Amino acid sequence: MKYRQLCIATILLSALPAAVAADTLYHQLSTADWFERPIAEGVTWRYHHFEELFGARQSITVVEVDLSVEGTEVVFPIRPKGTSPQRTSVMTPTQFPDAVAAVNATYFNTREPYGSVTYVRVGGETIQGDAEPTRFLLDGGIAIRDDNTVEILTKRPDDGWGILPHRDILVAGPNVVIGGIVEDNDHHGAHCTNRHPRTAVGITTENKLLMVTIDGRTDLARGMTCNETGQLLHALGAIEAVNFDGGGSTTMWIAGEPNNGVVNYPSDNSTYDHAGERGAVDAIAVIAPPLAEQPPWDARLTAVEAPGHLLPDEEGTVTVTVRNIGTETWTADSVTLQVSRPQGGPSPFADESWISPGHPVRMTPDRVPPGNEGAFVYTLGTPAVEELSTITDTLSLYRNGSRFGLPDNAIRLSIDVYTEMLDAPVIFMEAVPPGIHHQWFSGSGWSRGGGNCTAEGLAGNISQMYSATRRNAIGVRTGRYTPLLVEGGTYEVHVSWGEGSLRQPDITYTVVHAHGSEDFIVDQSATANEWIRLGDTFEFLPGLGPTRIEVSNKDTVDESVSGNMYAGGVKLVRVE
Repeated sequence: MKYRQLCIATILLSALPAAVAADTLYHQLSTADWFERPIAEGVTWRYHHFEELFGARQSITVVEVDLSVEGTEVVFPIRPKGTSPQRTSVMTPTQFPDAVAAVNATYFNTREPYGSVTYVRVGGETIQGDAEPTRFLLDGGIAIRDDNTVEILTKRPDDGWGILPHRDILVAGPNVVIGGIVEDNDHHGAHCTNRHPRTAVGITTENKLLMVTIDGRTDLARGMTCNETGQLLHALGAIEAVNFDGGGSTTMWIAGEPNNGVVNYPSDNSTYDHAGERGAVDAIAVIAPPLAEQPPWDARLTAVEAPGHLLPDEEGTVTVTVRNIGTETWTADSVTLQVSRPQGGPSPFADESWISPGHPVRMTPDRVPPGNEGAFVYTLGTPAVEELSTITDTLSLYRNGSRFGLPDNAIRLSIDVYTEMLDAPVIFMEAVPPGIHHQWFSGSGWSRGGGNCTAEGLAGNISQMYSATRRNAIGVRTGRYTPLLVEGGTYEVHVSWGEGSLRQPDITYTVVHAHGSEDFIVDQSATANEWIRLGDTFEFLPGLGPTRIEVSNKDTVDESVSGNMYAGGVKLVRVE
């Protein structure tokens, strides 16, 4: 495994409104310190988190596949028509155990009738019929001939995709690069002009397939427009490239990696982590021969254990466990864990026990042979803050001063540091960052959007979380507000939500308190942006965890109704 300056195509980008200049983009990409790991013969995984690209933070993952390597094959995992979506990280290895990498593919229905909404052919069989290019400009795709030749399609035949001779076809769009020229897709509406997570696939003049994911919808990853996606793919070397399904679907999977192989930062949980993967109905996967030789110096992150919060003057312990997957033995004198952004620190959590402000502790044991694990266990100091703050720290492995083995933000600590301000008579909680105490909201299957919640006391302009209510399709979904209370006592509980489509009349709020729990059925369709009080008062215990307020679809009367529930704000009012 090595790091290098990414080799980028030097073909100039076409002029586009508000575009990053071609030479500026090329310089940013070619001088970035990309993480790089060969994962099979002719297949390379690269990743970099840019503090500024297209004027925003961007998180980009690239898998480059040399299609000329003998034994390399591109395949399409696919769900049977009419069956519910499945995560790419599950669908791909289940159907193709030898696959080494995959990305999600076509646009699809999230409700019955499930399946792709674009033309799909696999093994010569048409799975989904043709459709006229409409909402997402279904004018491109990827196709495979009987001899396994891979092609990027950039023009729908006049008589439809069905006349093409290819064995396998996945259609998407819009096209973002055609014939070495970046397409201008601004006239196609918000799907293209708004920044979203993106999945795109392209091909180079050297017959290399590029599978690219662009993360988004978080403070650390903004996402890109269609035009920006085209510029990026072109600068990476693509002469033909197509935008596939993005948003919460955007997923890059690599066999054998932690987090079930998900290596990008999917956005379906509105959090910059690897846990927000959404199900899909098909994917683009790669099978390739195993590496002939393993890199001498390489590492895989096994686990990071760290506190989620720190109170004033509280100490926390971090344990980072890393496996040696190279061929050389590590020693504690040469392999270190250090702050990586900026390299060498200082860390906001530096403690007097550290070796230096950017170097917390020596590795144990002192020698780690190939196949074994090394650990770094150290104490966190608590930064002084004037208000509740989320403090981050990013660390990586270094060998004799040079980073190796992991992306430079793979070990990323995000810790809430508290002050006594939480011992307050009124505490607000919002579901979406950077809202008030947003760190306390959690829930799988929730997405950001659907209008703002503007109840009095809230930020009012940061959107809200929403989730579907159709229990016969998705089961019970629950969002949880779990406050840290410095002082227990008696509290009133008030909830609010904003305007949004398909609001339902039977949403359940559950208050978990010192003596049990109580459910309240709330009609979210009746009002919005107002505080609704739940019950009378409740006794809450101090700490993080004994108290929580949940919102769920567990009591919706009609399990098949297509609707949404919204998580806006929660207000706790202490009763003296």
